[in-house]
Amino acid sequence: MIDAVADAVRKPGADLTEFTPTDNMQKALEYLCSKDYDETVTGLCQAVGISRQAYYLWFDNPKFVNWWNGHRERHFGLSLGKVYTALLKAASHAAGKDDPKFNPQAMKLYLERFDTDYAPLRREEITQMSWPDILAQGDAAAEQDQADKQETEQPKE
Repeated sequence: MIDAVADAVRKPGADLTEFTPTDNMQKALEYLCSKDYDETVTGLCQAVGISRQAYYLWFDNPKFVNWWNGHRERHFGLSLGKVYTALLKAASHAAGKDDPKFNPQAMKLYLERFDTDYAPLRREEITQMSWPDILAQGDAAAEQDQADKQETEQPKE
């Protein structure tokens, strides 16, 4: 798994700044990505073989911080599919409110941060609409999407 993450991190265009990380910095990034950033600093340092002090000293270098943050943003942006999967499971009742992984507020926050197409309705728009109106609006949008798709698929004369 770490090798797959390493390949993704090292692919052309992956360097987001002019900073060149040390091998340990690269290992730390690869390890955190393989864990989806779900690791303590102590666990990270033990896995990479560095001291906590060394880890924290890296952040004194602004170029390192830019490099690190750029890759973190890239990782979370690429992880958007996992959030959609969790949303789908929650919506289809595969995960319920008793499931410790079910956190709709966290999902909403993630979508607002990383999905550029996510645009929730304002509270006023939601409360002013009845469920039949909301469903009708969704049906109308789906019909328009279908019509647009058919229009683009028709051969031009």
